[in-house]
Amino acid sequence: WHADADATERVAARTRALCGAQSVDVLAGGHLLVQRAGADRKLPVLHRLVARPDSVLVAHRAERRAVVRVHGPHYVKVVRPERTADVVAPLRQVRADGLRVPRVLDADERRGLVTLSEVAGPTLLERLADRTLDDEELATDAKRVGVAVRALHEHPAGPAREVHGPDAEVASARRWLDAASEHGLLDPSAWRDRLDDVAARLPAVPDEPALLHRDLHDKQLVLQPDEPVGLLDLDLAAYGDPALDLSNLLVHLDLRARQGLCTEARAAQCSLSLLEGYSPDAALLRRLPAYAAGTRLRLAGVYSFRAAPAGLVDELIRKVDEVGSSWL
Repeated sequence: WHADADATERVAARTRALCGAQSVDVLAGGHLLVQRAGADRKLPVLHRLVARPDSVLVAHRAERRAVVRVHGPHYVKVVRPERTADVVAPLRQVRADGLRVPRVLDADERRGLVTLSEVAGPTLLERLADRTLDDEELATDAKRVGVAVRALHEHPAGPAREVHGPDAEVASARRWLDAASEHGLLDPSAWRDRLDDVAARLPAVPDEPALLHRDLHDKQLVLQPDEPVGLLDLDLAAYGDPALDLSNLLVHLDLRARQGLCTEARAAQCSLSLLEGYSPDAALLRRLPAYAAGTRLRLAGVYSFRAAPAGLVDELIRKVDEVGSSWL
């Protein structure tokens, strides 16, 4: 979506030139660009990869990255040319007990392609939403996840990654919220003061920062009997406060109840079991509410652009104001 229809047409023309006349549609009076089957001017190889008969487009963030399932089964992550190192480096360097990460099978820096092995098994989200799975089994899964996340956070220093501190976290939330407001989806008065309050509450990065996933949620965690917990998408890995990862995951579990994918009681039990497995100290527990508030505000921006149950965005913002003994 572009405020300037001329900008939409320029992007459309370039995308058509690379991917074919039928690769995009321009809608909404010239402001909305729909990119079909992997058409992308900044990921020029993507549409050809998707066109193969054995390929399935799994995810596509326009002009940034995409994931395609191919034969094997393997997955190909597509990024901008010359950016494959962000994908490859953490996957080759993170070797924590109790964790499975995809193996890098091939990397093509020139074309921006990284071929990865499959991490087999259902995601934590799939287990959470599976009504045939009893709560006791889910609690065992969640406890295993907590142990695995702690193993990631305790990974010995090694991967050369940036430090992601409170200022960067606030900036991430602000980008989504600003975008939602600029598109007329969210009133700025609903979030600006709240985000300022979160910025004042977020603590400094600990003296010994942890290795973070930075986008840790229930679709990034894979569970398979008799196998270590699987962890996907380490592209954003950085050093920082482990409260960031934990709060992001816990807020997503609560979000699934708000979306109607599980009951509130099930989400809460899963969260408690996860914390039991992680075993955070009192100082880390005290830091969770501020990061949870920031996560909810960021998700309010994100879900302004997504199909969501009525009132979900308002509820995310309201919960920022709740103060209690629990991060919930």
